[in-house]
Amino acid sequence: MKKILLLLLSIQFIANYGFSQINGWSKKSGLISSSFGGYANISENNDDVVFNWTQKGGVFIREKYAIGGMFSFDGEGNGSLGVFGRYYHINKGEFSAFGELGVSHVTRKETNDKLTGFNIAFTPGINYFITNGFGIEASIGVIQYTQTSLKSNRDIKSNNLDLSL
Repeated sequence: MKKILLLLLSIQFIANYGFSQINGWSKKSGLISSSFGGYANISENNDDVVFNWTQKGGVFIREKYAIGGMFSFDGEGNGSLGVFGRYYHINKGEFSAFGELGVSHVTRKETNDKLTGFNIAFTPGINYFITNGFGIEASIGVIQYTQTSLKSNRDIKSNNLDLSL
């Protein structure tokens, strides 16, 4: 587990360092964004430590407009694969603000069943560039809609609308 964590963090650092720019973005510039997180659910009967990793890569099709692909997975076999579009609204030196719209196919494992569906999400965020070529990105919240269906001997459909800050 420690080796996987170190490998993912190294990839994340290299990816963020290689493709960011301070003074705006021009057509055909690239971007790579990576996030790594996790949680622990520790009780008397259960010790769950789960990680998740999300990777995004894109290209600027015009100044301030980027499109790209993304994938994510976690330690429990859940994952998603999708596309996104991003618009950078404000570019003030080291700071920039963006809005991102993404659509993805999601899969989630339940005990012996498999949930599949799609997700549409709008995420505003900010970037702060520490140096030319390396920045930190933060999402401010997310508004998302997810529809899933259960593949098993019983058909169950679920629709979720979520607003997170």
